[in-house]
Amino acid sequence: MRILVILNGASGGYSGGDLHTIAVINNWAKEHTVTLLLPAGSSHAIRQSVDGRIAIRGRKVSEESIGRVRLLARYVVRSINASIFVLRGANQWDVVVASSHYAFDLLPMMLDGSSRRIVYWHHHAERLAQRPTWVRVLVKLSESWSTVLLRRSRALVFTSNSQTFNYLVSRGISRKQVVLTQNGPSLVFAAVSDLNRGNVDASPSPSTPHRTVLFCGRLSRLKGTRDIASIAPSLTRPPHDARLILIGQDGDGAESLKSILAPEIAEGRVIVAGFVDEATKARLFREAHVLASPSYEEGWSIAVGDGLAAGCWVVAYDIPAVREAFPVGPRYVPVGDSQALFSEVLHSLTLPRPNRPFVPVTWEDIAEREMNAICRS
Repeated sequence: MRILVILNGASGGYSGGDLHTIAVINNWAKEHTVTLLLPAGSSHAIRQSVDGRIAIRGRKVSEESIGRVRLLARYVVRSINASIFVLRGANQWDVVVASSHYAFDLLPMMLDGSSRRIVYWHHHAERLAQRPTWVRVLVKLSESWSTVLLRRSRALVFTSNSQTFNYLVSRGISRKQVVLTQNGPSLVFAAVSDLNRGNVDASPSPSTPHRTVLFCGRLSRLKGTRDIASIAPSLTRPPHDARLILIGQDGDGAESLKSILAPEIAEGRVIVAGFVDEATKARLFREAHVLASPSYEEGWSIAVGDGLAAGCWVVAYDIPAVREAFPVGPRYVPVGDSQALFSEVLHSLTLPRPNRPFVPVTWEDIAEREMNAICRS
């Protein structure tokens, strides 16, 4: 089977949806011919995770930090280029995959009317209160436009939670078009022999001889940076003396977080590691005692799965997508209750590290189930 995958959204680092797409197509490439459309300026982390059997179309150029206006222009150009690529290759593909439901992936995919068309819908944004008004409006318009387009087509939609499934059906998309899938951990991208490599010093400092708390995700308000900022000073100072390591790209909460925690960062009690390579991430998960996940919105919940797979305690806000993916394992607290988050993290620090890795469904199984759904469509 000849498969084209369009991944236009990655400009730096990656999202859970990006990782899901790459993990699945890496497995598909064992038996099928897979081409990945990865435009210039895409994330190097994504490119490095792609199986060598997959043909990548798109120039490899250095990543750069750009403003919102230039980023929007970049997505428009990517959409046009991907559309031209798809139209020129008409009848060349058996399956065309959009790695997200956003226009820059969805529109080019829809132009191929002769192939099976597949869309990954990351999640429906049920809670938008912490986003700027213009973002809320843009997300709602994007979701509305995407559902109108999809219900007029026969495209198959993969999503990872029932909340999104029900939203899509409520918008008129046929139940036969929407397929629930699952997630595996991202830590499989790091080879065991590489786990001791990395560029972040995680050795204990004199003031924090043990007990590391890890946060993994974009430093944004929706991922809970305000909550992390509120608990970090008490968590890392006497008498608790924990150490907090934050890994992930800067988002709209990064500047405020770094400002509030400047004293803790200066003293080494809080480490802002930024985006790290897969080997470093795997090592930090392996050495963490607790993963704190105060996210207000999730689709794929990969960080929570990574924490469970690494054998550390996971304290998470009780949101539907996460609980559905992991009904057993995390220690759930009410959404937005930073005091409950703090208390549960402290309690977890008093317990021995579980060291009983959660064994999730494998990426091989996920890829096989998704391919079976495609073949049946």
